[in-house]
Amino acid sequence: MISNSRVAIEAVRRRNTLEFLVGKISGQKYANIQPEIREIMLSALAEHFFTTGSHPGAVVSSAVEKAKKKSRKSAGFVNAVLRKAVLRPDYRDSLPGPKESNYNSLLYSFPEWIIRATQSAFPDWEKVLDTLNQPPPNTLRLDPGSTGETARTLELEGYRLAPAHLPYAYYYNEPKNLLDSKAWSQGKFYFQDEGSQLIAEIASTFSADKVLDLCAAPGGKVTLLAQKCPEKVYTATDLPDRIPLIRENLQRMKLSNVNIIGLDQLKPGYDLILVDAPCSSLGVIRRHPEIKWEKQQKDLSNFQKTQEKLLDQAFNLLKPGGAIFYSVCTYTKEETGDLLNLFLNSQIDARIETLEYRLDRLNLKFPCFIKPGFLEMDGFFLALLKKC
Repeated sequence: MISNSRVAIEAVRRRNTLEFLVGKISGQKYANIQPEIREIMLSALAEHFFTTGSHPGAVVSSAVEKAKKKSRKSAGFVNAVLRKAVLRPDYRDSLPGPKESNYNSLLYSFPEWIIRATQSAFPDWEKVLDTLNQPPPNTLRLDPGSTGETARTLELEGYRLAPAHLPYAYYYNEPKNLLDSKAWSQGKFYFQDEGSQLIAEIASTFSADKVLDLCAAPGGKVTLLAQKCPEKVYTATDLPDRIPLIRENLQRMKLSNVNIIGLDQLKPGYDLILVDAPCSSLGVIRRHPEIKWEKQQKDLSNFQKTQEKLLDQAFNLLKPGGAIFYSVCTYTKEETGDLLNLFLNSQIDARIETLEYRLDRLNLKFPCFIKPGFLEMDGFFLALLKKC
């Protein structure tokens, strides 16, 4: 039996395709169908077309039973539409032809503007869109100071872990709630994608005495830095309403080498500043499929303005010779290449620093994209900007 949560996620992930299918198969305008009945059919079609292990007859019967609560007429309508739908094992049989303008949008279940952004960023854009439609791995990072011990402790508690790609990263598939484990209460692990872990991993290799995490909440990167380099003291800040999130994680992990200060208390003098800026978040759509429909192309200019403001702020806080480590979990040109050009044109003492980072199968040359799904990571853009 397919879980309700899994079907609900697929219904969000494939929303525009499912809405098209409901209208196409029913022969009615989607907007004219009662909202409750639309939702029943969306869920049923999501289960039939986009999950495995469901029986077509059971999908129809379940949906009809739900529709009966509305009316007998609604149940009959749902029954007729879904019985016609389940005769089609592949949703692509109901889509318009490949030459139609909305074909890719319906085939991959993405707004057209995200498809264009993906085509611009990656030659194998179809593979990237397919990856973003897959469930992400469950990833956590263990305390660098007690990785083996923590892994054994969790396994003794009944949790199953498998090593991922980065030194402290593990996958977990156990349905038991890890938040109930002793290791969580003791601050021995943190839920974090390897792409996010990688940023802190690279930052820890820089020769920098004074380090600031400018957009630190909830604390994933700065806590990893603090754990890896306990002899150093780091500074973390964010918007006032987000600072408690950082403090909560520092307390749980029992880390005392991170100073949290308000944005208005920052003073120049940093060697390295991490700017993991707010963005359109296209690189994490696997984890948050609602992003597809909540973010709009018109939002990109506002993100770009925020990112440029943060880079300017960070640049003014740097020592001469210092560097900004800029990252965003997206790949639009507005928030990556275009943004860097705007920043460089406004700051004559800034330049892009080239950097090579290698670790096992990783071979990154900055500035660079981490393609969604590469080594099972979320998508990121990384760049290093130096103050001359």
